Amino acid sequence: MPPDVELHLTIRDTRAAAHAAITRLLGRVARETAQGAAATAPRRSGFLASTVGATGPGAAGTAARTVPSPHGLRQAAATPAAGPDEAYAYAAAVYAFVVELRHPFLFPAALAVLDSMARLCAEEGV
Repeated sequence: MPPDVELHLTIRDTRAAAHAAITRLLGRVARETAQGAAATAPRRSGFLASTVGATGPGAAGTAARTVPSPHGLRQAAATPAAGPDEAYAYAAAVYAFVVELRHPFLFPAALAVLDSMARLCAEEGV
């Protein structure tokens, strides 16, 4: 006769662990997207690539600002604040959207990260 086995699962603990893993995964997807976008952003002055970044879950954004560059003062848009279940990859140069339309760098970086989602999920325990 097989021995008795007692198994106690606490749904709250399991849910919290799953949520923590998903939160880590969101932040990692945003960071890796930003790294890929910064590496492939068109470089005339380097300013656009310098404004590529990521906001992880629960992180505050930044206000719009004027940034010195080799070609004079440049405008950087506000970066997004992320809620507890959100993460963002962004380019804060005010002209980033126009560049993205002509020479995509953010969207292909996001697609590359999504292609590696199985690996990321396994590494984060999701």
